[in-house]
Amino acid sequence: MIRNLMRFLPVVLFSVLLAGCNSDTTNAGDPDADNLSGAWYGAGFYDTDNNGNPFHMDFTMDLNLVHSGTLVQGSYKVVRPSRSMAGSIVGTFDGTNIQLTFSPHGSASGTVAGGVIRLNWIEGAESGWHLSGPVQLGRH
Repeated sequence: MIRNLMRFLPVVLFSVLLAGCNSDTTNAGDPDADNLSGAWYGAGFYDTDNNGNPFHMDFTMDLNLVHSGTLVQGSYKVVRPSRSMAGSIVGTFDGTNIQLTFSPHGSASGTVAGGVIRLNWIEGAESGWHLSGPVQLGRH
């Protein structure tokens, strides 16, 4: 009986070792959680004016990002009726949450998941008044 057990022991040990060789699946379904670098495009709408009143105006947003560690930087362009804005971006990203400053026109904060950046964009840092609203961006 011990001989029979000894004969199957290598097969059992090999099976146990093979089962333990599992790949790391952290962020496996969301490559953007590892690297936001590249071109992003999206559309959104302003839903609140300077006084917190309901308001509606559509806009588009283009981002060109460089991501290294927790630092995100790059450039942007936001277009809405009768105004086009462009400038530089600097911010942070922790793998889920993103905080950005759009110089000189505003700021945004939000999340990244499933290949989508969802931001709450606030325009108006340079003038003291602001418009705000959600924007959703995907890879360009």
